[in-house]
Amino acid sequence: MTEFLVSDWSKEEKRLQLKGKEMYVTVGEICMRLTEDSVNECEALRSSQELADTCVILHAVQCSKSGYSSVVVMSEDTDVFVLCIAFADNVTCPLCVKCGSKTPVQYVDVGNVTEMLGAAKCKALLGVHAFSGCDTVSAFAGRGKLSCLRLMGTDHMEMLTQLSMNWSLSDALFPSLESLTCRIYSARSNTNSINDLRFSIFCANKGEVDSWQLPPCSSSLKNHCKRANYQCAFWRRSLDLFPEMPDPVGNGWSKEGGELVIDWEEGLPAPEAVM
Repeated sequence: MTEFLVSDWSKEEKRLQLKGKEMYVTVGEICMRLTEDSVNECEALRSSQELADTCVILHAVQCSKSGYSSVVVMSEDTDVFVLCIAFADNVTCPLCVKCGSKTPVQYVDVGNVTEMLGAAKCKALLGVHAFSGCDTVSAFAGRGKLSCLRLMGTDHMEMLTQLSMNWSLSDALFPSLESLTCRIYSARSNTNSINDLRFSIFCANKGEVDSWQLPPCSSSLKNHCKRANYQCAFWRRSLDLFPEMPDPVGNGWSKEGGELVIDWEEGLPAPEAVM
């Protein structure tokens, strides 16, 4: 569809409707610049980035480098909003996100949001968003993003900033993420073991508790952290024109019949005797 639109708009009679405006359209790895007078490839925006979410950031940065006085991103996608906050420092002109297609339309000044949050929280926000659930990473049942945001103290912010520095989750980082998950489910608990907390909650309710009310077991949580780390690593490379992405298999996903599926846990869901 995009290739057809570019081909159609490349015709002179269509380009005349631009009336002095510039239109950039991404088709595969190529970005075409269409004006009233010409059609050219924009080499600065040639990229292998596959998602529109990350391409938006590339285009916003390029706009600011090209001398535009401001950039308005039209999107109601949470991923895009979080990415705009995380990469706001790279956009050298005022950046806004337009929300709503009908009245009242709202323009959110990203600069005001980053100033309110502070540099440290802005750097950690991608990790918070991926860890607490997004399009590709499951969320904790009954525990929304606010539960995670409220725990963004200095230690947790540094840890969530470290998330995705490597494509694979480091063994050193997982205990800290496990401790954070314990605080999300029980702020007053002193344990840093998710399995111990899971057992404590079960006993405190005398077994009268639905499975979704319990935190995930350690095996499930580790795979969750792997997926969050991988997704966040993808986002952090939004400004790389040709990022080298490893296979997601082994990072919280596996393949069954050629299809990518989620690895929910390793091993049996209960001891063999119970099964």
